[in-house]
Amino acid sequence: MGTAGRGKLTMKTHAYSKNLAPKRRRKKDSTSEHYVDNAKLYEVMEELNLFANLAQTEVKAMFCHLDENGRNLNYALANELRKEGISLEVFPDIKKLPKQFEYAEKKGIPLVIITGDDEISSGQLSFKNLITKEQGKIGRNELGGFLK
Repeated sequence: MGTAGRGKLTMKTHAYSKNLAPKRRRKKDSTSEHYVDNAKLYEVMEELNLFANLAQTEVKAMFCHLDENGRNLNYALANELRKEGISLEVFPDIKKLPKQFEYAEKKGIPLVIITGDDEISSGQLSFKNLITKEQGKIGRNELGGFLK
């Protein structure tokens, strides 16, 4: 190799300059720390029986829809039924029915009520019990009694 003063790098100067390069610092992953903290918090709250005072509401059904018209009808029906004390959800997006059913199953919702163009025009809503796989139709006016 060459000598250090004539513009040529020697192994010694190359290794030295490499050590002076700024070091990259990795960002600290705080997500896992929060997860552990939340898990500990949940465990302590469970030991102190703090969850016993929380109201547990069981969602009876979820409204599914195929388009904007169905979604609008579902929100109106949901508001009426909630006034009667019935706990239910409306799927927020317009997606294919299997995706909506999958969402309901993951949340443990046993019944889906489907509103499409046919259901809107006839006034008969389709329903499917996700546990027993029973399917049928029910009138809009009968829905409150059916879900109670």
